[in-house]
Amino acid sequence: MAITAARTASRSSSHGSAQEGSAQVQGTYLTDCLLHWAKQVEDQLALGVLTEAERRAGFYLKHDFGALLRPTTRERYEALAMAVGGPILTPNEARRIDGYDRIEGGDRLNPAPISRPRPRPSPPRRS
Repeated sequence: MAITAARTASRSSSHGSAQEGSAQVQGTYLTDCLLHWAKQVEDQLALGVLTEAERRAGFYLKHDFGALLRPTTRERYEALAMAVGGPILTPNEARRIDGYDRIEGGDRLNPAPISRPRPRPSPPRRS
């Protein structure tokens, strides 16, 4: 990690901006350093751990950097709400991500909205 990047995050004056600075540094560290090495490690592990048949069948190894880029509770809930209403996740899949028990009827995807209300045009201004 570049010293200037670490210094930028530590100079933030408020708690919110310190969190944002820290998240930015973590993202930069991930993209500028870890991903490069992670790909090489994954490729070597795949050769050493997986059989040729498993690799041909599509099995692969991949690092999970989710904890490094963990969002705030608010950001996580907003993202899960969008995914459930998307339809990307079922309610039970979203609940499992946060460690909650399944609910009855929570295994159905919500249908995607067919149409969204259009904003009404403003009436012309009179001079």
